[in-house]
Amino acid sequence: MVQTIDHTKPILTDTENKMQKSVEAVRQEMHSLHTGRASVALVEGIKVDYYNTITPLKGVASISTPDSKTIVIQPWDTSALSAIEKGISISGLGLVANNDGRVIRIQMPVLTQERRV
Repeated sequence: MVQTIDHTKPILTDTENKMQKSVEAVRQEMHSLHTGRASVALVEGIKVDYYNTITPLKGVASISTPDSKTIVIQPWDTSALSAIEKGISISGLGLVANNDGRVIRIQMPVLTQERRV
């Protein structure tokens, strides 16, 4: 009886790990949903080519939401602004970045029927 329990432990551990990964994947997917409200989670995973290294946006900039319709991205190195803009434009999220030379502002578009689908 004891040997049977010992054999099932690796299976249970493996199954728990797979379930945790699945739950985390669903959480990430839910964070990226467009709700018409600004969310840091919507952009923090955007990939940026920073000095020939693909880096998540949250690794090169501070991201905040000063209000419910605006995302502000302030890079730690202003030379990364154009790379961040490019990453946003090719992300497929349909967001438009406004670069003022110091920060990038994204105004969340109005949630229309087409954007909901």
